[in-house]
Amino acid sequence: MQTLELTSTERTFCLNLLKLFKLDGESADKKITEGQLLIFAALVLRKSNRIHIMTSTQYGKSLIVALACVILSCIDGEMISIPAPTEDKAKIIMRYYLQHIGDHPLFYSQLDKKDKLDKLLMETTKDRLILNNRGGVFILSVQATNAIKGFQAAMGEGSRIVIQDESALIPDPIESTVFRMIAGKNDAMYVKIGNPFYRNHFYKSSKDERYLKIFVDYKQGIKEGRYNIDFIEEARTKPNFDILFACEFPAEDKIGIDGYQRLLTDRELEATTVQSGKHSGYIICGIDPAAGGDNSAIVIKSGNLQEIVFNQKLQDTMDLVGKVMDINQKYGVDMNIVDKTGVGQGIYDRIRELNFPVKGVAFGEKSEDPMFANLKADLHWRERKWLLSGGRLVHNYGWNEFEIVRYKNKDGKLIIQPKEDLFREGIMSPNCVDAAVLTMAVSEMAVKNKQLINRPFYDQTESIYQNG
Repeated sequence: MQTLELTSTERTFCLNLLKLFKLDGESADKKITEGQLLIFAALVLRKSNRIHIMTSTQYGKSLIVALACVILSCIDGEMISIPAPTEDKAKIIMRYYLQHIGDHPLFYSQLDKKDKLDKLLMETTKDRLILNNRGGVFILSVQATNAIKGFQAAMGEGSRIVIQDESALIPDPIESTVFRMIAGKNDAMYVKIGNPFYRNHFYKSSKDERYLKIFVDYKQGIKEGRYNIDFIEEARTKPNFDILFACEFPAEDKIGIDGYQRLLTDRELEATTVQSGKHSGYIICGIDPAAGGDNSAIVIKSGNLQEIVFNQKLQDTMDLVGKVMDINQKYGVDMNIVDKTGVGQGIYDRIRELNFPVKGVAFGEKSEDPMFANLKADLHWRERKWLLSGGRLVHNYGWNEFEIVRYKNKDGKLIIQPKEDLFREGIMSPNCVDAAVLTMAVSEMAVKNKQLINRPFYDQTESIYQNG
């Protein structure tokens, strides 16, 4: 594992740079602690092209990262992209950056004439700043509909440094897209910062030998005077102490403080994934339409195999119908299952008009099995049972969405964690998983027995769910 140790020369150099900043009226080199110095040095000295920073909460990492960004942009002329899970989180580093770019003439002398220092200090909505030396900062919310376009713009400006703030709250599919955008930039620096909320890409990077690791938990924070013991003892009584202060990733099968646990553990997901497979028999197609910048997804299922065949954003959701037609022709689909909630209603209606075999499903419908709160929970549990009974997933990064799908028992019924909860945490909808579980809404036997009946029948019957 790569860990950071500074030479005396490197330490002196970084402390001299920190003298350019003021924190609470004092020179920053007098205020920062050892862990903060390591974070600053790792960035400004570019000690590795891959850096993983995990610290206890309220440690001051966002402030130190912002000071490093001032050095990298104003002195080194680097363009820095800062993706974050939500707009509010994306603005944290930017606010610190704007506060401290006025600490020294070396910094604010790089401002364009239109960027007045006094106005910048009051700025709360700015999402980018480009300097005279072509350095600067872009902040990007992964929830925003133009997040990828924004990142492409940052790359177009020559951004070679990507710093993910609250990285664990950025879903794997988005992180994968961001990572691909630095492809071909051999000198790109890719940094992940955050708390260990999920065993997702952030967890995997913490185990990846290619990443330089900086780790600061509450014990080091106490030694450095960042916390006092009374505060930590009180924090122990609050939710998520292990994550926020001890910096420990949750066990993959752990029931969270909110009572939810994962539908599939890492081990189960890995065991059910295959590199490739051949479809045979009856083909069922699950279609999860999306709007608002989210991905639409299509999954096909045959025998004991599921495969993601489409997972992209569409400018016009109705373009998804053309994708469905192409997939029906390519794979010889016997049944299409569409989530007809919201924007999906138009997709369902159009597929039916084209006389393709189709069934509309609303996840909020009542399940025929009283152990489930709704059809959504029923179908997710069918997916789990199918996978643990021999079902297989053809390898695709989209299946990583299973890492955020969780369930619990509430009032004697099984429920799936609502998407509203995920959105509040900055997590996008698990569209590939939704498309997969839709294929569980009809059995192959039902398709076989009803295949000669007029196709609109498929929408009229409600009794062709799979057994068990």
